[in-house]
Amino acid sequence: MGVLLLLPTLFRRETYRWVKEIHNAMPLPAWQALVQNSARDYTVARYPVTVTETWVVFGAWPLVAAAVAVAVVHRRDV
Repeated sequence: MGVLLLLPTLFRRETYRWVKEIHNAMPLPAWQALVQNSARDYTVARYPVTVTETWVVFGAWPLVAAAVAVAVVHRRDV
């Protein structure tokens, strides 16, 4: 839960591109990018996220979660 909700707040700054790219790779900022109305948004971000990148984020997070679950279950003590 902390990874999904608290971790994006650590990478909010636009000081460096890599920090903003990590922020854009989180599900919550990706969702916010999808639901925002870009026609009414007057602020210009330095490193904006595209719609394609947001859908890649939504596809990658479940795959990574499934891979971690398989690895953890495989090494679990019985």
